[in-house]
Amino acid sequence: MRILVGPDYDHLVPLRVNDGEQPHWIHSQHFQGLLTVRVRDYEHGVVAPATMRNGASSSVVAPHPEASAVSLESLSLTSDEHADIRRQRDAYFTGRKRYFSLQWQGCYAATKKAEDGTLEPWTAEDIWFTNEIEHGISLPRVAGIALNIARFLDPSFCTTDIGAVSRPWAGSRMFGSVNMMRAGNRLDISASKDAVRDAIRREWPSTGVVEGTLVPAEDTSATAESIGKPGDPLDKAVHALAKKLARRRRQRFQSTKERAAFQLDPARTYACEFISEHLDAWHMVMRAGFRIGIGPILNNQPYRLVCRAQDRKAIFFVVQIDYADVS
Repeated sequence: MRILVGPDYDHLVPLRVNDGEQPHWIHSQHFQGLLTVRVRDYEHGVVAPATMRNGASSSVVAPHPEASAVSLESLSLTSDEHADIRRQRDAYFTGRKRYFSLQWQGCYAATKKAEDGTLEPWTAEDIWFTNEIEHGISLPRVAGIALNIARFLDPSFCTTDIGAVSRPWAGSRMFGSVNMMRAGNRLDISASKDAVRDAIRREWPSTGVVEGTLVPAEDTSATAESIGKPGDPLDKAVHALAKKLARRRRQRFQSTKERAAFQLDPARTYACEFISEHLDAWHMVMRAGFRIGIGPILNNQPYRLVCRAQDRKAIFFVVQIDYADVS
Protein backbone atom coordinates (compact mmCIF):
# COMPACT_ATOMS: atom_id res chain seq x y z
CA MET A 1 0.00 0.00 0.00
CA ARG A 2 1.15 3.53 -0.75
CA ILE A 3 -0.39 6.97 -0.69
CA LEU A 4 0.18 9.44 -3.50
CA VAL A 5 -0.44 13.18 -3.40
CA GLY A 6 -0.30 16.02 -5.87
CA PRO A 7 -1.88 19.19 -7.28
CA ASP A 8 -4.16 17.30 -9.71
CA TYR A 9 -5.19 13.83 -10.87
CA ASP A 10 -2.30 13.32 -13.29
CA HIS A 11 0.77 14.41 -11.32
CA LEU A 12 1.06 12.44 -8.09
CA VAL A 13 4.08 11.40 -6.04
CA PRO A 14 4.48 9.08 -3.00
CA LEU A 15 3.97 10.52 0.47
CA ARG A 16 5.75 9.87 3.77
CA VAL A 17 2.65 8.63 5.61
CA ASN A 18 2.32 9.47 9.33
CA ASP A 19 5.14 12.03 9.14
CA GLY A 20 3.53 15.22 10.41
CA GLU A 21 6.95 16.75 11.01
CA GLN A 22 7.84 16.59 7.31
CA PRO A 23 4.61 17.47 5.47
CA HIS A 24 4.42 17.41 1.69
CA TRP A 25 4.58 20.70 -0.22
CA ILE A 26 2.03 21.32 -2.98
CA HIS A 27 2.30 24.34 -5.29
CA SER A 28 0.03 25.11 -8.23
CA GLN A 29 -1.85 28.03 -9.73
CA HIS A 30 -4.78 27.39 -7.37
CA PHE A 31 -3.20 26.34 -4.06
CA GLN A 32 0.10 26.38 -2.23
CA GLY A 33 0.45 24.62 1.07
CA LEU A 34 1.45 21.62 3.13
CA LEU A 35 -0.26 18.26 3.53
CA THR A 36 0.12 15.04 5.47
CA VAL A 37 -1.84 11.79 5.82
CA ARG A 38 -1.99 9.58 8.89
CA VAL A 39 -3.12 5.94 8.79
CA ARG A 40 -3.49 3.75 11.88
CA ASP A 41 -1.17 0.70 11.77
CA TYR A 42 0.49 1.85 8.52
CA GLU A 43 4.04 0.59 7.97
CA HIS A 44 6.29 2.00 5.24
CA GLY A 45 7.72 -0.69 2.98
CA VAL A 46 5.33 -3.37 4.27
CA VAL A 47 2.83 -5.11 2.00
CA ALA A 48 -0.77 -4.52 3.04
CA PRO A 49 -2.40 -7.27 5.13
CA ALA A 50 -3.31 -10.57 3.48
CA THR A 51 -6.99 -9.67 3.71
CA MET A 52 -6.28 -7.00 1.09
CA ARG A 53 -4.96 -9.35 -1.60
CA ASN A 54 -7.71 -8.79 -4.13
CA GLY A 55 -5.71 -8.00 -7.24
CA ALA A 56 -5.75 -4.22 -6.91
CA SER A 57 -3.90 -2.49 -9.70
CA SER A 58 -1.66 0.56 -9.60
CA SER A 59 -2.13 3.90 -11.31
CA VAL A 60 0.92 5.14 -13.20
CA VAL A 61 1.47 8.86 -12.75
CA ALA A 62 4.19 11.37 -13.59
CA PRO A 63 5.81 13.77 -11.10
CA HIS A 64 4.55 17.34 -11.41
CA PRO A 65 7.29 19.96 -11.97
CA GLU A 66 6.05 21.97 -8.98
CA ALA A 67 5.67 18.98 -6.64
CA SER A 68 8.03 18.24 -3.77
CA ALA A 69 11.13 16.32 -4.73
CA VAL A 70 9.71 13.11 -3.27
CA SER A 71 10.22 9.89 -5.18
CA LEU A 72 9.95 6.18 -4.53
CA GLU A 73 13.70 6.11 -3.93
CA SER A 74 13.54 8.87 -1.31
CA LEU A 75 10.97 6.81 0.62
CA SER A 76 13.59 4.15 1.35
CA LEU A 77 13.68 5.13 4.99
CA THR A 78 16.50 4.52 7.43
CA SER A 79 15.84 2.58 10.62
CA ASP A 80 15.92 5.84 12.58
CA GLU A 81 13.37 7.42 10.21
CA HIS A 82 11.11 4.36 10.51
CA ALA A 83 11.32 4.62 14.30
CA ASP A 84 10.55 8.34 14.28
CA ILE A 85 7.51 7.92 12.00
CA ARG A 86 6.20 5.07 14.18
CA ARG A 87 6.63 7.34 17.21
CA GLN A 88 4.58 10.07 15.54
CA ARG A 89 1.96 7.54 14.40
CA ASP A 90 1.53 6.02 17.85
CA ALA A 91 1.46 9.41 19.58
CA TYR A 92 -1.30 10.57 17.25
CA PHE A 93 -3.56 7.49 17.32
CA THR A 94 -3.10 6.16 20.87
CA GLY A 95 -6.18 6.84 22.98
CA ARG A 96 -8.15 8.17 20.00
CA LYS A 97 -11.02 6.50 18.20
CA ARG A 98 -9.83 7.27 14.70
CA TYR A 99 -8.27 5.36 11.82
CA PHE A 100 -7.41 8.00 9.25
CA SER A 101 -6.50 11.68 9.04
CA LEU A 102 -5.82 14.05 6.17
CA GLN A 103 -4.38 17.39 7.27
CA TRP A 104 -3.54 20.38 5.10
CA GLN A 105 -2.75 24.07 5.46
CA GLY A 106 -2.19 26.68 2.79
CA CYS A 107 -3.40 29.60 0.70
CA TYR A 108 -6.14 29.41 -1.94
CA ALA A 109 -5.21 31.72 -4.84
CA ALA A 110 -7.82 34.11 -6.25
CA THR A 111 -8.32 32.07 -9.44
CA LYS A 112 -12.11 31.81 -9.57
CA LYS A 113 -13.28 33.12 -12.94
CA ALA A 114 -16.12 35.61 -12.62
CA GLU A 115 -18.81 36.09 -15.25
CA ASP A 116 -16.94 39.07 -16.72
CA GLY A 117 -13.77 36.99 -17.04
CA THR A 118 -11.89 38.56 -14.14
CA LEU A 119 -10.37 36.47 -11.37
CA GLU A 120 -11.69 36.69 -7.83
CA PRO A 121 -11.31 34.88 -4.48
CA TRP A 122 -13.04 31.56 -3.86
CA THR A 123 -15.95 31.36 -1.44
CA ALA A 124 -17.03 28.65 0.97
CA GLU A 125 -19.75 27.82 -1.57
CA ASP A 126 -17.17 26.97 -4.24
CA ILE A 127 -14.76 24.57 -2.54
CA TRP A 128 -15.68 20.90 -2.27
CA PHE A 129 -14.09 17.98 -0.44
CA THR A 130 -14.98 14.73 -2.17
CA ASN A 131 -14.39 10.97 -2.20
CA GLU A 132 -13.76 9.75 -5.73
CA ILE A 133 -12.95 6.69 -7.83
CA GLU A 134 -12.35 6.29 -11.55
CA HIS A 135 -15.21 4.02 -12.62
CA GLY A 136 -18.70 3.15 -11.39
CA ILE A 137 -19.19 0.47 -8.75
CA SER A 138 -22.02 -1.52 -7.23
CA LEU A 139 -22.62 -0.64 -3.58
CA PRO A 140 -23.94 -3.16 -1.04
CA ARG A 141 -27.26 -2.27 0.59
CA VAL A 142 -25.64 -1.30 3.88
CA ALA A 143 -23.42 1.23 2.07
CA GLY A 144 -26.52 2.82 0.58
CA ILE A 145 -27.95 3.19 4.07
CA ALA A 146 -24.71 4.86 5.18
CA LEU A 147 -24.99 7.37 2.33
CA ASN A 148 -28.54 8.24 3.37
CA ILE A 149 -27.34 8.83 6.92
CA ALA A 150 -24.60 11.11 5.59
CA ARG A 151 -27.18 13.13 3.65
CA PHE A 152 -29.29 13.47 6.79
CA LEU A 153 -26.35 14.68 8.87
CA ASP A 154 -25.02 17.01 6.17
CA PRO A 155 -27.73 18.44 3.86
CA SER A 156 -25.03 19.65 1.45
CA PHE A 157 -23.74 16.09 0.98
CA CYS A 158 -24.12 14.99 -2.65
CA THR A 159 -23.35 11.95 -4.75
CA THR A 160 -23.30 11.20 -8.43
CA ASP A 161 -24.78 7.96 -9.74
CA ILE A 162 -22.07 5.76 -8.18
CA GLY A 163 -22.74 2.86 -10.49
CA ALA A 164 -23.26 4.56 -13.83
CA VAL A 165 -20.88 7.46 -14.39
CA SER A 166 -17.19 7.96 -15.09
CA ARG A 167 -15.22 9.21 -12.08
CA PRO A 168 -18.14 9.05 -9.60
CA TRP A 169 -17.89 10.99 -6.39
CA ALA A 170 -19.56 11.69 -3.05
CA GLY A 171 -18.87 14.68 -0.83
CA SER A 172 -19.86 18.16 0.29
CA ARG A 173 -18.59 21.69 0.66
CA MET A 174 -15.35 21.75 2.60
CA PHE A 175 -16.37 24.39 5.14
CA GLY A 176 -19.38 22.40 6.28
CA SER A 177 -17.78 18.98 6.39
CA VAL A 178 -14.16 18.80 7.57
CA ASN A 179 -13.65 17.97 11.24
CA MET A 180 -11.27 20.79 12.17
CA MET A 181 -10.56 24.17 10.57
CA ARG A 182 -8.88 27.41 11.50
CA ALA A 183 -7.50 30.50 9.79
CA GLY A 184 -3.88 31.47 10.20
CA ASN A 185 -1.85 34.58 9.54
CA ARG A 186 -1.75 36.63 6.36
CA LEU A 187 1.37 36.09 4.26
CA ASP A 188 3.26 38.03 1.64
CA ILE A 189 2.18 35.84 -1.27
CA SER A 190 4.20 38.00 -3.67
CA ALA A 191 7.37 36.65 -2.07
CA SER A 192 9.33 33.75 -3.54
CA LYS A 193 7.89 30.24 -3.46
CA ASP A 194 10.49 29.23 -0.88
CA ALA A 195 9.63 32.20 1.35
CA VAL A 196 5.91 31.40 1.21
CA ARG A 197 6.59 27.74 1.96
CA ASP A 198 8.74 28.67 4.96
CA ALA A 199 6.04 31.02 6.27
CA ILE A 200 3.36 28.32 5.98
CA ARG A 201 5.74 25.80 7.57
CA ARG A 202 6.16 28.02 10.64
CA GLU A 203 2.40 27.81 11.26
CA TRP A 204 2.10 24.09 10.51
CA PRO A 205 0.64 22.14 13.49
CA SER A 206 2.57 18.87 13.23
CA THR A 207 0.33 17.03 15.71
CA GLY A 208 -3.02 17.95 14.12
CA VAL A 209 -5.37 20.90 13.65
CA VAL A 210 -7.40 22.35 16.50
CA GLU A 211 -10.57 24.26 15.58
CA GLY A 212 -10.22 28.04 15.74
CA THR A 213 -11.57 31.27 14.34
CA LEU A 214 -11.92 31.75 10.57
CA VAL A 215 -11.67 35.54 10.86
CA PRO A 216 -8.77 36.43 13.18
CA ALA A 217 -9.12 39.87 14.75
CA GLU A 218 -5.41 40.46 14.24
CA ASP A 219 -2.37 38.48 13.23
CA THR A 220 -0.25 36.91 15.92
CA SER A 221 3.14 35.28 16.07
CA ALA A 222 1.67 32.35 18.00
CA THR A 223 1.22 29.17 15.99
CA ALA A 224 -1.25 26.31 16.22
CA GLU A 225 1.65 24.08 17.27
CA SER A 226 1.30 25.41 20.83
CA ILE A 227 -2.36 24.47 21.15
CA GLY A 228 -3.67 21.12 22.33
CA LYS A 229 -0.56 19.01 21.80
CA PRO A 230 -1.09 15.35 22.76
CA GLY A 231 0.00 14.77 26.32
CA ASP A 232 -0.63 18.32 27.52
CA PRO A 233 -2.65 18.47 30.77
CA LEU A 234 -5.38 20.47 29.06
CA ASP A 235 -5.42 18.33 25.93
CA LYS A 236 -8.84 16.75 26.55
CA ALA A 237 -10.45 20.04 27.53
CA VAL A 238 -8.97 21.83 24.53
CA HIS A 239 -10.20 19.19 22.11
CA ALA A 240 -13.66 19.04 23.70
CA LEU A 241 -13.99 22.80 23.14
CA ALA A 242 -12.62 22.43 19.61
CA LYS A 243 -15.28 19.84 18.75
CA LYS A 244 -17.98 22.18 20.05
CA LEU A 245 -16.64 25.04 17.92
CA ALA A 246 -16.41 22.73 14.91
CA ARG A 247 -20.07 21.73 15.26
CA ARG A 248 -21.05 25.40 15.27
CA ARG A 249 -18.95 26.08 12.17
CA ARG A 250 -20.44 23.13 10.27
CA GLN A 251 -23.96 24.22 11.23
CA ARG A 252 -23.23 27.78 10.09
CA PHE A 253 -22.00 26.66 6.68
CA GLN A 254 -25.03 24.49 5.99
CA SER A 255 -26.52 27.80 4.87
CA THR A 256 -26.00 28.63 1.18
CA LYS A 257 -26.16 32.33 2.08
CA GLU A 258 -23.38 31.96 4.67
CA ARG A 259 -21.20 29.95 2.28
CA ALA A 260 -21.61 32.42 -0.57
CA ALA A 261 -20.83 35.37 1.70
CA PHE A 262 -17.56 33.95 3.05
CA GLN A 263 -14.62 34.74 0.77
CA LEU A 264 -11.27 33.08 1.35
CA ASP A 265 -8.50 35.64 1.71
CA PRO A 266 -5.88 34.53 -0.85
CA ALA A 267 -3.09 35.84 1.38
CA ARG A 268 -4.28 34.00 4.50
CA THR A 269 -3.57 30.40 5.40
CA TYR A 270 -6.40 28.00 6.22
CA ALA A 271 -5.68 24.81 8.14
CA CYS A 272 -8.03 21.81 7.88
CA GLU A 273 -8.14 18.24 9.10
CA PHE A 274 -10.44 15.49 7.87
CA ILE A 275 -10.63 12.71 10.47
CA SER A 276 -12.34 9.36 10.00
CA GLU A 277 -13.37 7.01 12.78
CA HIS A 278 -14.56 4.53 10.16
CA LEU A 279 -12.08 4.37 7.24
CA ASP A 280 -9.51 1.73 8.21
CA ALA A 281 -7.37 2.28 5.13
CA TRP A 282 -4.59 -0.13 6.15
CA HIS A 283 -6.97 -3.10 6.45
CA MET A 284 -9.26 -1.67 3.73
CA VAL A 285 -12.47 -1.93 5.71
CA MET A 286 -15.13 0.50 6.84
CA ARG A 287 -15.93 0.17 10.55
CA ALA A 288 -19.28 1.61 11.60
CA GLY A 289 -20.68 -0.86 14.09
CA PHE A 290 -20.23 -3.37 11.28
CA ARG A 291 -17.40 -4.16 8.89
CA ILE A 292 -17.50 -3.63 5.12
CA GLY A 293 -14.53 -4.82 3.10
CA ILE A 294 -14.13 -2.01 0.58
CA GLY A 295 -11.39 -3.64 -1.49
CA PRO A 296 -13.80 -5.83 -3.51
CA ILE A 297 -16.29 -2.95 -3.78
CA LEU A 298 -13.67 -0.69 -5.35
CA ASN A 299 -13.04 -3.39 -7.96
CA ASN A 300 -9.28 -2.87 -8.24
CA GLN A 301 -9.46 0.93 -8.28
CA PRO A 302 -7.49 3.46 -6.24
CA TYR A 303 -9.54 5.58 -3.83
CA ARG A 304 -9.12 9.36 -3.86
CA LEU A 305 -9.82 12.30 -1.60
CA VAL A 306 -10.01 15.51 -3.62
CA CYS A 307 -10.26 19.19 -2.72
CA ARG A 308 -11.66 20.97 -5.77
CA ALA A 309 -14.17 23.30 -7.32
CA GLN A 310 -17.51 21.67 -8.06
CA ASP A 311 -16.94 21.64 -11.83
CA ARG A 312 -13.38 20.26 -11.43
CA LYS A 313 -11.97 23.19 -13.42
CA ALA A 314 -9.86 24.00 -10.37
CA ILE A 315 -8.17 21.22 -8.40
CA PHE A 316 -6.50 22.22 -5.14
CA PHE A 317 -5.01 18.82 -4.31
CA VAL A 318 -5.54 15.08 -4.72
CA VAL A 319 -4.74 12.26 -2.29
CA GLN A 320 -4.81 8.74 -3.71
CA ILE A 321 -4.75 5.50 -1.71
CA ASP A 322 -3.12 2.93 -3.99
CA TYR A 323 -2.63 -0.76 -3.25
CA ALA A 324 0.09 -1.21 -5.88
CA ASP A 325 1.98 -3.74 -3.76
CA VAL A 326 -1.02 -6.02 -3.33
CA SER A 327 -0.80 -9.03 -5.60
